[in-house]
Amino acid sequence: MAWRRFRSNRAALGGVVVLAVVAAACFVTAATTEAGAGVSKAEEAAVGQPHPWSPSRSHPFGTDTNGRDLLRRTLAGGAISLVVGLAAAAVSVVIGTFYGAIAGQAGGATDRWMMRVVDTLYGLPYILLVILLLVYAQQKFWVLFVAIGAVSWLTMGRIVRGQVLRLRQEEYVTAARALGAGPGRILVRHLLPNLVGPIIVCATLTVPAAILQESFLSFLGLGVSAPQASWGTLASDAVDAVNPVVNCWWLLFFPCLFLGLTLLCMNFVGDGLRDAFDPKTEK
Repeated sequence: MAWRRFRSNRAALGGVVVLAVVAAACFVTAATTEAGAGVSKAEEAAVGQPHPWSPSRSHPFGTDTNGRDLLRRTLAGGAISLVVGLAAAAVSVVIGTFYGAIAGQAGGATDRWMMRVVDTLYGLPYILLVILLLVYAQQKFWVLFVAIGAVSWLTMGRIVRGQVLRLRQEEYVTAARALGAGPGRILVRHLLPNLVGPIIVCATLTVPAAILQESFLSFLGLGVSAPQASWGTLASDAVDAVNPVVNCWWLLFFPCLFLGLTLLCMNFVGDGLRDAFDPKTEK
């Protein structure tokens, strides 16, 4: 039923197709790119032109200030942005799911104290925490998605906790408790399987947020470091090349176009999954 509802949503299906094409192009390009620098091994000897070139037939996206093909760099950078977004979302989903499920199942004082921790973390400047973690860990690549995921699980935790509080009142949970099932067994065998829909929907909406945060941090110089590139670093590098004297608009336009298109499609997919898993949907 969920698949039929999702299939009837043309915007969501279109988002899946576009995301599949973009992801395939990004990862294939990244696999044939030297050191993430946006230059193919065959073109490595041709690098070093002193100024960027506007889009042409040989370079559809133009070249950057070092003469590197911007199309290849944009696709290779997209692979890094997608990996960081997916990994950060995975970290966020794991932490938020288990934290919210334990709080909802425990109830009482344990639930209240765990939710006070969440409220306290909500009050902290979350982007500042990410920056502090990155600076403390010397901006290592794997710390980037761990830092983003470790501070973006709060919404997931609240959603899961609310769903557990609702489901624990259902008759099948009461029956399992009457048959002698313990809290852990009820949580694993009965509650978590019924939370798959909300978790998938929330995870789908977490991925674009993580990609946007990575791009913002890379734009500030705190994310992906050279020679690797991401959509955020490409946009950051383009800022100096877009000015009234030398207007290299393509350096900023194409990375931001791919970033915006990816985020838009992911939001379409998330909305489609939300409607597909909603039992109140009539389609």
